[in-house]
Amino acid sequence: MTRYNMKTIATPKGTARYCWLTNPSKGEYDGKYGTYRTELVLDEADWTALKNQIKPDYEEAYKAECAKQGKGELKRADLPFYIDKDGKHFIKTKMKGGGERKDGSEYKLSVALFDAKANPITDDTIIGGGSTIKLGLKLQFWFVSTLGFGMRFEPQGVQVIELIPVGKAENASSFGFSAEESGYAHGGETFEQTLDQPTNDNAETTKEEAKPSAADF
Repeated sequence: MTRYNMKTIATPKGTARYCWLTNPSKGEYDGKYGTYRTELVLDEADWTALKNQIKPDYEEAYKAECAKQGKGELKRADLPFYIDKDGKHFIKTKMKGGGERKDGSEYKLSVALFDAKANPITDDTIIGGGSTIKLGLKLQFWFVSTLGFGMRFEPQGVQVIELIPVGKAENASSFGFSAEESGYAHGGETFEQTLDQPTNDNAETTKEEAKPSAADF
């Protein structure tokens, strides 16, 4: 499998759902280290603008993989942009919670958490679905012969604008975060002082669960 580690981008504000950003999900398909994941519901204009922002990077990586494979075109896997049956526009994100290096040593990953003032969240606050957030995402492009060329959003950081604690949910400079005039505030160190974690060099790409309608460029 070929992987391309690309730049990190910041999303517009949106609504989190199925949110596992404080701790990784440990479900049946999440493996030994779990998976950080969330869906981010955006308004249509922001969703479209995000697609347009990413398209040049996607096309550049796609052409590079076509050249590497010696082919004029390759099968394209679904993008992480979706529209559900209710017409909501959202993106899917996920990142493995850790892995093993080639030498057999283990590493752990985490998602950096920040409040609306771009201060790190240092306690055990759990972000619930329905919270208003921004995400810092690493664009991860990949190619697998059986699946084709694809793209994944890996959540590196989250800025909580309005916190909905778990139980009340629906049942930062390098990430592009800046202070909001109002919203959820939390004490702690500066944004930059917390961004030090290993690269997820053992990321996996698998077939997704049943999906709503995937969008293309």
